[in-house]
Amino acid sequence: MKNIIVDANMSRYELLFGEYKNHHGAEMCFVTWLKNSRSGPNFSWYKGEDIYASYALQKTDFNCRDLTGILSAIKLIYDGTVGDLMDFDNEYMNIKVVR
Repeated sequence: MKNIIVDANMSRYELLFGEYKNHHGAEMCFVTWLKNSRSGPNFSWYKGEDIYASYALQKTDFNCRDLTGILSAIKLIYDGTVGDLMDFDNEYMNIKVVR
């Protein structure tokens, strides 16, 4: 598990990112946005999978702007963890990795 901070969409996100194997042995990834430095919304997906905005937003408490910035940052930093981001707004994919 890694703690990262990214700037995207004029916001700063403190994130926990990690990889694990589910009970079927499939490789999974997850991200938790530490909104208050302690907890926050979480999203998991199959490693390398294409992620559709409608599906991801239905399964999480993220809004589209925040989830777009967060997932595009993870895709940039950790190659191979996120496939294509489908139906997300490209306007919100402006990322700067802080640490």
